Amino acid sequence: MIAIQLAAATGAHVTAFLRSEADAAMLRRLPVHAIAVGESEAEVCGPYDLIL
Repeated sequence: MIAIQLAAATGAHVTAFLRSEADAAMLRRLPVHAIAVGESEAEVCGPYDLIL
């Protein structure tokens, strides 16, 4: 969560990747631009410059 906040503070476009929808509510409170649930959604949101 700290990495998301730091990246957003520097102006990065942040995409959060989740394996299940269960944790999505927590991430919606953070400064993310997109939330990808599952590998197929993650592929659509890419390409990525850095993955943590």
